[in-house]
Amino acid sequence: MKQKHVQDLIWAIDHHAELSRIYGDRWIAILDRQVVASGASRAEVERQVERKTGQKRLALYFVDSGASIYES
Repeated sequence: MKQKHVQDLIWAIDHHAELSRIYGDRWIAILDRQVVASGASRAEVERQVERKTGQKRLALYFVDSGASIYES
């Protein structure tokens, strides 16, 4: 993974609460600490990324809204 992508993922983690309000339970693509694409599936976001930026890979992050319920 490129260092640039690592920095974008760290940014997403640091801003998770804010991102959750906007993109809860969606995938996002981050470029230079900005969300450039979002969608319900990773494949959908990857297609948007390539179409919008011409790049095949960016930092991808799933924004969990925290509303999931798990049973063990």
